[in-house]
Amino acid sequence: MSGIDVEYLGGHPLYMKKDKGVLRVENGKISFWSGWSKQERWSVPVKDIKKVEVEESDKITKTRALLLGFGALIFKKHKKFLVLSFDVAGMESAAIFDFPGDSGDQNKMMMMQEIIKAKQAAG
Repeated sequence: MSGIDVEYLGGHPLYMKKDKGVLRVENGKISFWSGWSKQERWSVPVKDIKKVEVEESDKITKTRALLLGFGALIFKKHKKFLVLSFDVAGMESAAIFDFPGDSGDQNKMMMMQEIIKAKQAAG
């Protein structure tokens, strides 16, 4: 998969900055790439993925949103986000992604399915 354009809202402990880029599923990992040269900012092996789901903004816990620093943005309107839960160095984390222009949620659902397939293939 070449990747899907996303807006990363935070959640990975090594890269907490809100950023626009590409989310990829390939070679047994999920990775986020951004910048003019599309550098890999972080990646997680699919075996470390605990859960992937599409959640409405009002379902994302206020604590999680405030920790990520986008509480005010997320609670203004009903919107759906892709939430990827995983472990990094024994710490549970959850990266949250918005998909600009994905009004029908097709890209969110397609990415969620790709991640689930990759996780099943990894055993």
